Amino acid sequence: MPYPYAVHVVSAEVVHDIPERFGEAGLRELVEALDGEIGEDDDVWEALTRAFSALPAQELAERLLDLVLLQPPIPAGCEALVRAMEDPETPPWRTHEVAEDRVWLWYCHRLLHHAFPERFPAPSITCLGLEVTSLAGDATPPGPRTSAHDRTAFVAGLLGARGGDNPLQGGDLGDDWAYDAVWSVLVGERRKATPDELTELGATPQAAASGRCLVTRLRAWLPVTSLGDLHEGSRWRAEV
Repeated sequence: MPYPYAVHVVSAEVVHDIPERFGEAGLRELVEALDGEIGEDDDVWEALTRAFSALPAQELAERLLDLVLLQPPIPAGCEALVRAMEDPETPPWRTHEVAEDRVWLWYCHRLLHHAFPERFPAPSITCLGLEVTSLAGDATPPGPRTSAHDRTAFVAGLLGARGGDNPLQGGDLGDDWAYDAVWSVLVGERRKATPDELTELGATPQAAASGRCLVTRLRAWLPVTSLGDLHEGSRWRAEV
């Protein structure tokens, strides 16, 4: 059963990292998979740069994308994708034909930027700060222990319900669509909404008096192709 929520975009900024998705342990495994060496106390980025630098450009493209992407292209396609990352105006992960691999292609771009910043510009991503108010007492917005899957699906549903110029409107809220639209979500502060806040947002008198409606702060990372005319200050109502 869907529940009503009021959504407010409190911030929208361009950043160059996606927290939670790419941890140090994964980077260490990547160094080793590329036949690099990394000690327990070694800096992971320095080790990764050494591993990248030891491989010819074509071989690096093939092996990196083969390790990271779910559906890596043929070798010539790998080299072309990596070469395209050198152009800041048309990074290939924005329009890559395998939708579920766009975030991983972005990840490859980020790694290459760290290793060769003079060749690969930093890939950007939009971080949204959302304030989400539940307008029904029995609504269950995500909490800090909610799974990454459920946090992402929740925010994808909120964004898909927005009107205006919205590339996500009417999207199939299946797993693949959600993860392609929203690449990471973190839950922040939660508090009880006041009756005055709820009344102003259009909640029913019963919901306003329930004492159970929550205001939840979320941060969500998504590519610019998912934004449309979304901006700081945008407000709408969604049922998720």
